[in-house]
Amino acid sequence: MENEIKDEQICKCYKIIAPLNGTLGGYITEPMYDDHPEIASFRKYLSDPTVGDYISIRGTSINVYFFKRVSFFMREELLKMERYQKQFKFLNENKLETMSELTAYHKNKSDEMEELIAQRKQLYSERTDENCEEIKKQVSEINSAIRKIRSELRMCKSIYEDAEHIAEKQKQIQSLTQQAEKEVNRDEHKRRSR
Repeated sequence: MENEIKDEQICKCYKIIAPLNGTLGGYITEPMYDDHPEIASFRKYLSDPTVGDYISIRGTSINVYFFKRVSFFMREELLKMERYQKQFKFLNENKLETMSELTAYHKNKSDEMEELIAQRKQLYSERTDENCEEIKKQVSEINSAIRKIRSELRMCKSIYEDAEHIAEKQKQIQSLTQQAEKEVNRDEHKRRSR
């Protein structure tokens, strides 16, 4: 345990800012925790790190962390994928398979939220100095339930929007594939008629 602490204490982290004189063996690095730049050698590695990668030097061992910048398009697609995963998990947990089931679920939850808001309003009107703490606890429970329902309603709304967007994309893909098939058939017909 003490050795691990000592290793962590001597660990230095750097960000690579430029290759050294155009050679593959050395890089000018920018220390993440120190004030002055140093030079690090990577002759041990087959795949050399590039500008923007992070390294950590612990004693005699060098660890290279490759953080390649992701393109804007790829980041956008990754965010969509994460959103779709959350939506799929939500639909799966609530056993919702059709849009009509989702609509019914949305309506039930919005009715439930309206009831909770009415209860909270009634509790606020019943509050006095004697029962203030008790009512605050009840109101906080109602607020947490309302918060959860609001997040579920937002998820339903995002599923509606994404479903429309995906249906539109699917129509575009179908029209493009039909157009491509027509062009292939036309070209094949021209080729045969020669």
